Amino acid sequence: MDSHRLWIRIGLVLGILVLGGVLVALWTTDEQREAPPALSRTQMRVQFVDGDGDPVPKAQVFVLRDPDEQLEESWAPGEATLTLGPVTRPRTVLAIARGYRMQVVRDLADSTRVTMEPGYKVHVGLRNAPKALEERHIRFLIRIRPHEDLVAKTPGMTSESLVDLMAHTAGRRSGPRGLPRGAFGYAVSRTQARKGILVPAGGRYRVHWGLMDLKAGTWFSLGDECGRAVRVDAGGEQYVLDVTEGHLDRTLEGLKSSVNRLTAGDDEDE
Repeated sequence: MDSHRLWIRIGLVLGILVLGGVLVALWTTDEQREAPPALSRTQMRVQFVDGDGDPVPKAQVFVLRDPDEQLEESWAPGEATLTLGPVTRPRTVLAIARGYRMQVVRDLADSTRVTMEPGYKVHVGLRNAPKALEERHIRFLIRIRPHEDLVAKTPGMTSESLVDLMAHTAGRRSGPRGLPRGAFGYAVSRTQARKGILVPAGGRYRVHWGLMDLKAGTWFSLGDECGRAVRVDAGGEQYVLDVTEGHLDRTLEGLKSSVNRLTAGDDEDE
């Protein structure tokens, strides 16, 4: 009798265990059938402003993305506002504008305002350069180009594209009227260079001087022969470029030859 009761108790325990296992299995199956919640797909607005809270004029922005990714974006220049959407994951946005430091905003997940700081200032002067040339329409210009090490600070970009941005975020053409697009980087007058050139990032650059014919819209320089490497760290650095008589004569000769070729080409077109 005792043996019979023992078997009954064992059967009840086993039945409870089996029933519990079935219930646990059913509950787990229901959990697995539920799809994970979808990520929020909302629009994101990013505005770029200066220290006074005003929209940064002529700013340009770039959104990093996969090559085959489709992402709607619109840019309102007057409001310096980027609108993205729908977005399903955090974004990295690069913003650059002449006179301001380059801004890389990483892991952007919500609408925000980004304050852009003034660029790093580097002063460049000319030594032994005449105050004025005989041809009053020919002027000294200083050009500055970023070194390759700045590529690491501009995700998804090349140094050539950074030069183009430096040259054109303030307008279609860089510096004085007539300079070709993106060909020589950021150009300023020697007065502006002496007061300070604002560059978008710290690092290494090359600067050189040349001559610009304002009437013909033509520029000529001997390049590195009339330049040097410079480094911008905290800003405020000062550098001097020598203007030798030989370099000046050769630059004037090269500029006049360029103007003559341009004029001859125009005559042939007619």
